[in-house]
Amino acid sequence: AANLTIADIVTSGDRRAHYSVHVGAAHNVLVRDLVVENPVIHPLSVNTRSTRAVFLRAQVKREAAIDQHSGSNHQNLFDQITLWIDPVQKKGEWQYRLWVGGGAPYWKPGHGLYNTVWNARLVMPDTVPADAMVTITSGLEGPGERIVGLHANRPIQVRYTPTPYVEGTGQAVEAVPSLYDHQLARRR
Repeated sequence: AANLTIADIVTSGDRRAHYSVHVGAAHNVLVRDLVVENPVIHPLSVNTRSTRAVFLRAQVKREAAIDQHSGSNHQNLFDQITLWIDPVQKKGEWQYRLWVGGGAPYWKPGHGLYNTVWNARLVMPDTVPADAMVTITSGLEGPGERIVGLHANRPIQVRYTPTPYVEGTGQAVEAVPSLYDHQLARRR
């Protein structure tokens, strides 16, 4: 599939789902204003052979994860998303694995070039001390990831493998809140 917009979807309930909106083998798909309220294995996912997909203003309210599901997906954008996370303390360090690369091992790495997280907000519960540094981690993902303006209601740092381009950790991108909206306005 190509050139689709999927908008205003809410998934809810207590039953665990595999995907919320599955973007696989698709190109130029915009998923706008998705709200994920139920537990989902891959709540925000770009799957095998997906390119130029955009998750715009999505909210994942439980067990949040960004799944770059292997299989040569690239140039996908997670833009102005809000993710509720529940970090755990391991060996004296607060951490949360945000990027969870699904897919079969023979489809690895997790993604190709230029997948981007832009101006994403993480919301943590009060069980995490207000002054705690929280490390946001990944598994083995892919090359060329861009992480710009990842911010939270607690201090954060990013540990992503392999090393991505990271800019503005801990602060929202105020000049360009949405990269998608900014680029669309420039094209018009």
